Amino acid sequence: MKKFLVERNIPDLGKNSEDEFQNPDSHVEWKESIVTADKVFCVYEAENEEAVRVHVMQGNLPVNRISEIKTVLTPESEHMRFRVPDIEKPIDRLLT
Repeated sequence: MKKFLVERNIPDLGKNSEDEFQNPDSHVEWKESIVTADKVFCVYEAENEEAVRVHVMQGNLPVNRISEIKTVLTPESEHMRFRVPDIEKPIDRLLT
């Protein structure tokens, strides 16, 4: 399964309850949502973007963008190593 991020711009969204975001579907699995004052970023697992699009369009919330998630970085991720200009070796420390 691939992961997709759905971005929605919704004024006053932070005032809504968690129950308002529940929408079960057998082909698309909602994993989590990050809610700000005026946006919500929802993570879904699905076979493809079209399945996510059909699922989210059934709700009463706007959809601004759907993006496939290619990589998830965490503090424990090997990808969190970075290079500083003019230094040949990567710095072995985590970004915080």
